[in-house]
Amino acid sequence: MGWRIGSIGGVPLYLAKSWPIGALLIGYVYFISFNNYATTGRAALISAIAVVMLFFSVLVHEVSHGVVGKLQKRPPESYTLTLFGGHTTFRTPDPSPGAMAIISLAGPLANLALAALAWAGTLLPVVGPYMEPLAIVNLILGLFNLAPGLPMDGGYIVAAIGWFATDSRERGMEISGWTGRVIAGLIAAASVFWLLLTQGRSTSALWMIFIAIFLWQGASRSIHVAKARQAVTHVDLRPLMMPVPAIEHTKAIRDVPPTGAVLVDRGWPVAFIPIQNVGGNVDPNAPATAISLAVPRRNVITTPVGADAVTAVAGAEGDLVILTDGGYYWAGSVRQIATHVNR
Repeated sequence: MGWRIGSIGGVPLYLAKSWPIGALLIGYVYFISFNNYATTGRAALISAIAVVMLFFSVLVHEVSHGVVGKLQKRPPESYTLTLFGGHTTFRTPDPSPGAMAIISLAGPLANLALAALAWAGTLLPVVGPYMEPLAIVNLILGLFNLAPGLPMDGGYIVAAIGWFATDSRERGMEISGWTGRVIAGLIAAASVFWLLLTQGRSTSALWMIFIAIFLWQGASRSIHVAKARQAVTHVDLRPLMMPVPAIEHTKAIRDVPPTGAVLVDRGWPVAFIPIQNVGGNVDPNAPATAISLAVPRRNVITTPVGADAVTAVAGAEGDLVILTDGGYYWAGSVRQIATHVNR
């Protein structure tokens, strides 16, 4: 995932290991542009400031997704700043097409609002000249992310519309992946045309070709994931797991049934006691947690059927997952579930 550099509102913030490469590359592109009308030293300074502003703008973008996601009952799990931007990971899937669209729209709108504030800030003394790069960066981020194709935020809005129209989230994602490919192809074609027109002397055109390749790869990955999710739409995890009783996590070993149990805290699974841990030469008055296995939050599945359930299992830590569905609990092995799904 990268280096953890802090947290925002209790949500971990990571810096991808590829980010320094991206910062240097973007800084170099800025430097080439600024060096045409400024001294070398001033161009280097403005370029460094622009990279920092880009870092800040992407962070605002991702946190906006997270804040709105939390309001939509989809809390964020982590923020990650990457080579070409960033992404927000959520604990649960989108609950509806409307929620997907609203969460996706939050990032670009935050950048456009920040661009407007920065433009107003150009009128301020001393700091005014440094506000213009911030405004330009956020304007570009906001408008570019509204492009109607994955992996851009506008692509998720298209996917939400496709989900609403076809009643299939996976079909909506596939449609948006194809629109993303079209956008990548148009950018690449325009860039090649501009390179030919300038006889290969345009660094901006080269940079846009690089972006087109990145967009094509992201769109293609989205199509692949959407098709894979469609293939497991009807998978039901419950026949692949073992039903287990639940007891409060504050109980003692004497209260654990011989079948093993899930330990719950206010209805949420926090640990699992396998059958082989029950009995033996242990103090029956000791806490049940003494013979339990901790269950990370991401290993708790709340959707038993379909692609979301399979995705949740794939994202689990280790080999144990717990399914909770209407007060009933199942325990399962990631490997066994994966073996069945792969068939």
